[in-house]
Amino acid sequence: MIDCRPCINHGDRAAHLRLFAGTKGLKNNATQKTKGEFMPRKNTNLKLVTEEERAKAVRKKEEDSWKLTRTELTNRVRQIRRELEAAKERYDGALLDNFTDGMPRSLDVISANREPHSAVSYLCPSIEGRFERLQHNVIGQHLSDDAGDLHYWSTEVAFQIGMLAGAIYADCPATTIDRFERGLIVAIAARDWEI
Repeated sequence: MIDCRPCINHGDRAAHLRLFAGTKGLKNNATQKTKGEFMPRKNTNLKLVTEEERAKAVRKKEEDSWKLTRTELTNRVRQIRRELEAAKERYDGALLDNFTDGMPRSLDVISANREPHSAVSYLCPSIEGRFERLQHNVIGQHLSDDAGDLHYWSTEVAFQIGMLAGAIYADCPATTIDRFERGLIVAIAARDWEI
């Protein structure tokens, strides 16, 4: 007979059941369902599955936080258009006030222009989010996904902003510039991870 007092005295009921199951010839993975009745314990590796699911859920939540609504995207594209139009006006002014040995006054405006990478991340926050992941080494198994997406989408959005800027700087009619603005909104909204 096996002495069960040490495990009972210490409150370890599972150890007691394992000892009892061993004396009755049951497998070590048996648990007691009711008094005198034993059921085999299911062997599952929940910790591994749970970690993967948790990491996937955290990544999805983070990526969802980068999404914009259609209204937010429209407002951001219009803001970029206003900034490009203001820059064009400054460049037009520089044609007339460039007879100087210094910076033309119309161009001497610090922080009035948005940097190209800033315009891209302003329109597509997911690009900035992926960059932050890579920069802070918070990537897990998705290094190639983030690096590839960052490269591809930042290049594409920069090209699209350049198309809008080209229409503005070429003095295209307002209807043409409106068409480029709408096209930029539709092109970004077509990416389901942005909206």
